[in-house]
Amino acid sequence: MTKYADQSALNLIAGEPVTGKEEWEIRNPARTSQVVGRVSVATFEQVDDAAQAAAKAAPEWAAVPVAERVAIASAAAAIIEQKAGELGWDVLLTREQGKILPEAVVEFAFAQIEAQYINTVAEQVFADEVLDDWAGRRISTRVPIGPVAAITPWNAPVGLSALKLFPALICGNPVVLKPAPTTPLAITRVVESIAHLFPPGALSVVHGGADVAQALIHHDSIRKVSFTGSVANGKSVMREASQGLKDVLLELGGNDAAILLDDVVIDEDFIEQLIGATFMSSGQICMAIKRVYVPQSRHDEFVTALSDALAMTLVGDGLDEDVTMGPVHNKMQYDRVRELVAEARAAGAAITPLGRMQAEINADDGYFLLPSVVTNVPHSTRLVLEEQFGPALPVIPYATEDEAVRLANSTDYGLGSSVWSADVDRAFTLSRELQAGATWINAHNMSGLDISCAFGGFKQSGIGREFGLAGLEAYTEFRYLTNRMQ
Repeated sequence: MTKYADQSALNLIAGEPVTGKEEWEIRNPARTSQVVGRVSVATFEQVDDAAQAAAKAAPEWAAVPVAERVAIASAAAAIIEQKAGELGWDVLLTREQGKILPEAVVEFAFAQIEAQYINTVAEQVFADEVLDDWAGRRISTRVPIGPVAAITPWNAPVGLSALKLFPALICGNPVVLKPAPTTPLAITRVVESIAHLFPPGALSVVHGGADVAQALIHHDSIRKVSFTGSVANGKSVMREASQGLKDVLLELGGNDAAILLDDVVIDEDFIEQLIGATFMSSGQICMAIKRVYVPQSRHDEFVTALSDALAMTLVGDGLDEDVTMGPVHNKMQYDRVRELVAEARAAGAAITPLGRMQAEINADDGYFLLPSVVTNVPHSTRLVLEEQFGPALPVIPYATEDEAVRLANSTDYGLGSSVWSADVDRAFTLSRELQAGATWINAHNMSGLDISCAFGGFKQSGIGREFGLAGLEAYTEFRYLTNRMQ
């Protein structure tokens, strides 16, 4: 095993690195005895400093023409993409998060893709709409909302931070980023590398746990809270933000259903795509497939094809080029997936673990789980009704399409969903019945994501939208100017 130098993550406030009140160790999920680095936990005073610096920077940054803000953000994205490979940030992300290296590389590239899209539409958001007629003039326009608190999770710490930083900054808002306490290293390298492009205070990062997040949310200078994470934590963020009547954007958990219609072609390409949509990052993606509904007549055929392909999975250290799936990220998630699977087994489900563990790893020194296909599972089990966020996939037969839709809509979640069929028109017709913010046809997860389309959840999967024009407008205030005559 190559020896890597330990990394550290300091707070960055108004362009200056700042040591906090204590340090927490960051450990490798594939080798939990290995310390990857340390993170400096911010004091409440430092949170206050960061928020006040954002408020001070707000007028200057908002006054920069949108075309210039776009150019600066584009330069930032280029720096991130270039340095990620050159300086080994992608390797660092794998070591602190656990995902395989190719997935880490894609996560850094996402920042550039997001910036490129915003380049094409940002000026649309701020273009005045003017109506002149006999009654007077009415001007509808948008302005920056003000300092934003961006609170991001551990499953995609760089990609999901970029999804908040770029829209907020391009719309003229300073941002204080609070990353997940277990994955602060790579994203801190990112912020350190680009903060100098913006006015002092326009981009800061503070580290810590729930108390630091709470202090940031409550700060009088923060006008919007953009959060990605679990439903439970999203509800907490909403409660805290409501005390200051602050705008919130909540992208929360998903329990995405995939419905296979009876004419679906179950071939190698289909199975490969479905596995990627389900087990990427060990199933720890909010918009991953979490349950599959299959016609009774195709159930055994599908399970056999899926199981045969998953048998080739190699689980281990994500830095090994032969490994196709890394560990889950932390012990809490490891224990939760095992608990949900055990409950399903006790309820009569058949659990089939597939693939093999990498010979070189110590299974007791990492959070490793083989991907599992779960059949004969009662629909009432938590593995079906809740978000497992791990590599265990329930496969559920249905008798009619109406039954499949009813079961797919029967949970409190509504983030993503998909319909798979050889007849696209038929799939689109059925997709209208699904209660989800996004329904993909013959795709799911990253294979179906279109950053030009607004993305977010129904029901308890969130409030607001990211991506698309709506994802930019979310970081603005709408106003109108008028001399309308009575």
